[in-house]
Amino acid sequence: MAQLRRNGVLGAATGGRPANVFTTLGRHQRLFRRWLRFTGALMPGGRLPRVDTELLILRVAHNCHCDYEWRHTSASGSSPACRRTTCDASARARMPALHADRDIPDELWGSLGAELADADLIELCLLVGHY
Repeated sequence: MAQLRRNGVLGAATGGRPANVFTTLGRHQRLFRRWLRFTGALMPGGRLPRVDTELLILRVAHNCHCDYEWRHTSASGSSPACRRTTCDASARARMPALHADRDIPDELWGSLGAELADADLIELCLLVGHY
C-alpha cells in the first residue's frame, strides 16, 4: 500500500506515470532518499544553467543510445535543445573526451575553466558521470 502511495506522489510530481528509475530505486528507501538529494543537487538545484544541464544529459543519452533517458529529459526540455545536442558540431566536439574517453585533455579543461568556475567543472563531471 505504501508503495502505491509513493508511486502516486511520484506520478503527480512528474505529471503522469512515475519514471521507472523512481519506482525501481524506490524499493530501497534509504538509498533512494539519498539518491534523490544527490540528483536534485545536480538538477534542478545545480549551479549550471538548466538548459546546459539538459543538453549535457541529452548528449549522454544520445551517446549511450539511451532512449529512456532521452525521452524523459527531452520531454522537460525544448526541441531546439534536442536538435542542438545531436546536430550541433560544437556540442558534439566537447562531449566525447569526458564521456567516451573518460578523460578531459588539459587543453579542453583549460578552455572550460575559462568559462566555468571550479565548482561548475566538478558539477559537469558528476552530471555526465551520473547520467
